[in-house]
Amino acid sequence: MSQGGTGYYGRECDWWSVGVFIYELLVGDTPFYSESLVGTYGKIMDHKNSLTFPDDIEMSKDAKDLICAFLSSREVRLGRTGVDEIKCHPFFKNDQWTFDTIRDSKSVWLIWGSWLVKVIYILCMCLLVKV
Repeated sequence: MSQGGTGYYGRECDWWSVGVFIYELLVGDTPFYSESLVGTYGKIMDHKNSLTFPDDIEMSKDAKDLICAFLSSREVRLGRTGVDEIKCHPFFKNDQWTFDTIRDSKSVWLIWGSWLVKVIYILCMCLLVKV
């Protein structure tokens, strides 16, 4: 049940958490940081306007789009219809592996972008197993 007591949390909350995790991995800070709990809550509730990316952090357009797709309203959040829509996101497009061959890839840990993709993949699979 939600904090207000009137709604229920679904799987889409897990995908929000993946978005926060990816942001923290790439930026080194939390996306909705504030000095107070109330301030943080306010930023989360106004995520459409408060989610920003620091200018001094290099990040691909696809990485930003992936984070924004996870940190969006639950009605449109990436992953709401299943993991296949996440696998189709442009962030995961590459010529080194597919989701069918990722477990057999030997060089995937040597490349930062691919390493991050593998971490995200493992997180997604863990979330699916708990259902």
